[in-house]
Amino acid sequence: MHGRFAAPLLLIFVVISSLLHCQLPPNPADPSNTGVELLIRNSHWLESNLSIADTVDKPIQIGVVINLPENIDSIRLSVKAEGKSLFDTLLQSFSSSNRDTIWKAMSFADTGYKFVSIVPYSKVIKLSPVSAGITIANKTSTIQPENHPPKWTEKTLNVALNDTARYQLKLSPLCSDPDKEVLRYAISGKTLPGDTIIDSLYIFQASAATIGKNSVELIASDPSGLKDTMELVLNVSASGTDNSPPEVTIIAPDRDSSVTNAENYVVDMLCSDASGIDSVYAIFNGKTTSAVLENGHYKIAITGLVVGVYNAIELIVRDKSVNALKTTKTIKIKYAQGFTIAYNGNGNLSGTVPIDTGKYENGATVTVKGNTGNLVKTGFTFVGWATSASGTEVYKGEETFKIGTSDVTLYAIWKQNTTYALIITSSNGEVTISPNATVFDSGTIVTLTPAPSTGYHFAGWSGALSGTTNPATITMNSTKSVTANFEANPPNTFALTVLATNGTVQKTPDQTQYDSGSVVALTAVPNAGYQFTGWSGGITGTTNPSSVTMIAAKSVIANFEIKTYALSVTTANGSVTKSPDANSYDSGAVVTLTAVSDAGYQFTGWSGDITGNTNPSSIIMNAPKSVTANFALNTYQLTVLAGTGGLISAPTGFFPKTVNSGEAIILTASASSGHRFVNWTITPSTAGSITNATSATSATVTLTSGNATVLANFMLELYQLNVTSTVGGTISKPDFSQSWVASGNSVAIQVDFNTSDYNFVNWTVTSGAAEFVDASLPSTYVIPSSNATVRANLSPVLKVTLSPEWQTTAWGQLAQTITSTVTGGTPPYTYCLKKNRDDINCYVYESSYIPYFFPAGTYEYFMEVTDAKGTIAISNISTHVITEAVTE
Repeated sequence: MHGRFAAPLLLIFVVISSLLHCQLPPNPADPSNTGVELLIRNSHWLESNLSIADTVDKPIQIGVVINLPENIDSIRLSVKAEGKSLFDTLLQSFSSSNRDTIWKAMSFADTGYKFVSIVPYSKVIKLSPVSAGITIANKTSTIQPENHPPKWTEKTLNVALNDTARYQLKLSPLCSDPDKEVLRYAISGKTLPGDTIIDSLYIFQASAATIGKNSVELIASDPSGLKDTMELVLNVSASGTDNSPPEVTIIAPDRDSSVTNAENYVVDMLCSDASGIDSVYAIFNGKTTSAVLENGHYKIAITGLVVGVYNAIELIVRDKSVNALKTTKTIKIKYAQGFTIAYNGNGNLSGTVPIDTGKYENGATVTVKGNTGNLVKTGFTFVGWATSASGTEVYKGEETFKIGTSDVTLYAIWKQNTTYALIITSSNGEVTISPNATVFDSGTIVTLTPAPSTGYHFAGWSGALSGTTNPATITMNSTKSVTANFEANPPNTFALTVLATNGTVQKTPDQTQYDSGSVVALTAVPNAGYQFTGWSGGITGTTNPSSVTMIAAKSVIANFEIKTYALSVTTANGSVTKSPDANSYDSGAVVTLTAVSDAGYQFTGWSGDITGNTNPSSIIMNAPKSVTANFALNTYQLTVLAGTGGLISAPTGFFPKTVNSGEAIILTASASSGHRFVNWTITPSTAGSITNATSATSATVTLTSGNATVLANFMLELYQLNVTSTVGGTISKPDFSQSWVASGNSVAIQVDFNTSDYNFVNWTVTSGAAEFVDASLPSTYVIPSSNATVRANLSPVLKVTLSPEWQTTAWGQLAQTITSTVTGGTPPYTYCLKKNRDDINCYVYESSYIPYFFPAGTYEYFMEVTDAKGTIAISNISTHVITEAVTE
């Protein structure tokens, strides 16, 4: 119902457009102007026709620019890496304009150099291939938010139908977007008669004009403009002449030979035929299984697959034609039974065993995991894994083995640690052992503290230890025997026992026995991180150094405590968590500080007793410490774009532009002529929010979590067109008297009328605004530029009749008045009554006349009427017979 512009109007638009660009388009008749170019655009919108670089998984758009595409038969676009084909497609559908650009979006998961080439094919002119390069690096870019193109499940879909069928295809199940964005669907290039897309539903009304093979390129695009294409091939046959078997597309499996880990498998197919589908079934192991139709897909559940071999399955699709045509396909599915790997700690006391979620075929290689969960068994060392609890064939982490025909459990293998005995001998005293045991693992360090009995003093060590160090330590790398020697105190001498933990005591003089009355100076020396708190036992108080007079055996204890230090943390626009969380910490304590920024801010680094920007960071408390966590307001890159049909007026300047987190940016857009603003959208949607998204002048965007692109969306203005006619006319085009027309589109209008009763005057606009291609024709085109009503104006055909048609008058009688009746035409009228057909001059210039004196005979009158526009109408003949002459 909605047509394109009429040819004359198109010509005017083309001429104006060319003049505005100050150049004429290339002459299609000159093949030398035919050419192809290759453009590559990375995710930062940098563009080159030679080489470009980007990072893994970033969207890269490859553009094929075609000059005079009417001279191009097809173009092969391919991408290769290290000789391996990554992408290969044949482009066959081009725009009818003099220049066309086709974009293909893709991304690469691995690094390296990618070789892009296009090979054009033309019967008109010889063209050379064009190539470029793409370098993919590992480093992740933070300049633009990550985005991925949509992906069709099929590159080509074949459909068969007859010329009366209405075909509908739901596109959304056939295309997915990794970023879960809403996709738009469109038809690339020329549309077929009777096809359209409404939301995600493709509709095609077949007709006699579409009989044969019809190729349609369907485009799916995300809000950022990344696209993917699928070719839909519509094979239309004439009704009753279906000689083609059904079209069958196998969705699953996605290849002729496939592998599954399950005994059962569901085959998924799309089937179509001009006569309709009669039956779909599979034959496997002599058993026939019919398909179930679900949402346009034919699904067949195959059961009883034989393990370890490729199972051949025959798929048969029959149509409803008189010949019951069929399509047969054979697929092969291998049932590879999967076996599992489990890990057993085999007596571990702590830690967790590794988990392997994979399934392995018979003969598959299994890579053994290490002790990833830190298994511990006291007195033992982890060695590796074995297939039994006491296995001797031990696999270490990353080693491999071949799996058999059953599940495998790998057990932790433990090796018992080497232990040594410590034998302590003492008399007249005791020895304290720490840790308290008699047998120790190799390498254990044991502390020995001698304590003499009353009247005795410690004299020194013998055996595996020597000297008089008290306490002393010994390393257990073999069986050891140690003797603590105690001696009786000599007469009038006294023993001085000094004990200290977390420090030492210096004695001056340094002896074990002192003469009665001797004065011994004692100096407490704390270990690093500790401080002296006072004496107990034979001395009290906190004086250091202090002294003791030996008038009896004395025991003195030096007391120490660990030092504590305050940790001061300062921050603004964020917070800092401390682990452990306390106001003060023991000397040597390690405190982990984690900076947490407020919403809209980012951590920039530490100052004070920590520097750098490592987060979390740690600090050792060996003195009072002060730390400041510094935060800065987040900034993001904002790009504002206008979709087709409008302009951006705010914000101004170049994009992307830097904005502060939480900053409200005013958005203003204006629609171009014939378009109207729809809404604003943001990509990715998680980067921020838009208020008043449906307003073109009062919307604001606020970025809170990342870079974003804001798009102003426009659509063609729709106008309501009413088509009417004056009396006598019937509107035959459009089909309905009220239609909706997109801005810039034309609509065919036509009025039908009886030409013997009415004349067509013209078309006029009775309300709104619209233009006619030719208002003087009853069948023409109208282009509305607002809601409009147009009217076909008709005028009645000018007609005149004379009465009476016949009369006989005797002599002496007055004749009956000859009266003319005029309809139609445009008043005023001019009358011309003539007596016979040969009269040149008018006999009477009146609309009626009374004849008086006639000679006898027969007289014929007719009236000639001329209206204001010069239209002439001639009446019927009025015949009068005079029987006798009448004199004046």
